[in-house]
Amino acid sequence: MSYKQRKKIEKIVAMCLLSFAVVVIIAVYSFVKLGAVRRENANYNEYIAALELKQDKLSKDVDNMKTDEYLEEQARDNLDMIKDGETLYIYK
Repeated sequence: MSYKQRKKIEKIVAMCLLSFAVVVIIAVYSFVKLGAVRRENANYNEYIAALELKQDKLSKDVDNMKTDEYLEEQARDNLDMIKDGETLYIYK
């Protein structure tokens, strides 16, 4: 094998190794980035679940506020209203 052929083969091997190293670096970077995206996705899913629980509670509160019992309670407690035949006592 001549010197030129040997140098040509060395260049080809060096280029292959360099290409392989670039591919490995890109793969590792992609794997790390994928892990970060998965963690972020999990965090968003937890946040969404918490918001859904809050929304359910607020919906129940709104439904409760539409009842006659709630309206009567608010009228008595906040507006000092009474039913016919009742006596209102205010203590100071």
